[in-house]
Amino acid sequence: MRCEQHGKAVQGHCQWCGKLLCKQCVAKSHNGKLFCDKCGEDLAPTLRTIQLKQIREEAATQDRRATVERILRREF
Repeated sequence: MRCEQHGKAVQGHCQWCGKLLCKQCVAKSHNGKLFCDKCGEDLAPTLRTIQLKQIREEAATQDRRATVERILRREF
């Protein structure tokens, strides 16, 4: 398959609208999901919110691990 806009090999399709995307067409990528220019712009605020939430969750998990390690080593 080839991308309609550039005629290059398709890398995947937009997760929102289904448009076939070559490497040049991919505007945003999130957790392995690809988005075209238009959908990437429309979804950018939502994707940023999701990414920030994931970063906060990872930080909280790391904090909990560090606390457990300190407790296990009795380093209060």
